[in-house]
Amino acid sequence: MTTNNNVVVDISSLTNRVDVLQQSVIALQAGLTQIRDTIPVNLPEFTQPVPVNITGSNIVDLTGIAAQLTEIKQVLETQLTPPPAPSPTSMLQPISLTSATVSINNWTQVNPTNLNAIVDGNPDSATTWGEVSGNNNRGWFQVDTGSADRRYFEVKLGARMNSGWDGGEGTWFIEASDDGVFFYPVLSNRARPTATEKVITLSFLAANRYLRIGCQDVGAGQVHLRVYELKGWKLTI
Repeated sequence: MTTNNNVVVDISSLTNRVDVLQQSVIALQAGLTQIRDTIPVNLPEFTQPVPVNITGSNIVDLTGIAAQLTEIKQVLETQLTPPPAPSPTSMLQPISLTSATVSINNWTQVNPTNLNAIVDGNPDSATTWGEVSGNNNRGWFQVDTGSADRRYFEVKLGARMNSGWDGGEGTWFIEASDDGVFFYPVLSNRARPTATEKVITLSFLAANRYLRIGCQDVGAGQVHLRVYELKGWKLTI
């Protein structure tokens, strides 16, 4: 339509499309903001509405962009999610000692029996009592474990003095050897347990094939020892 040589363009038919376009742009802003908050990239803040240019010859359809941005956000969230932590792996693997051999040495008063109780896997069975007495005498159980891997051990033992010798003193010890001949001390405990049995569990590390579990009379007593169980774990580190 022409009035006084001026051209008047009626754009009322574009109103609905402009409204849709503006809504899509708003959705685009929201989607970009979500992505900005989700991934470590530098996206600008959108504090003002994005102007819509309708002077071009073609109408730009932005209605699908919000959905596309949502998909992109989901993909990025998946990619940025750290993988689950691996399941923890135990540094100790139980080993069987049922094939280990057990012998005894130097028990001056009473030799212990039922030696297999040390390696039968039953923590409630025990050897009979072994006894040493006088002049720093010492006796022991010797276990040939069959290998020399780095291992963690626990030994459950009973300690006491002979009846009537409650004030006596003894040492209970663990020793280890590579060749079964030369032994070095791993740990020892000097105590006065009285005539009532004291059951204790000792733990230690050793990389030796042979172990000794023993006791020594260190002062006016008759020292007793029996062993319930020896358990082992291989170190995997």
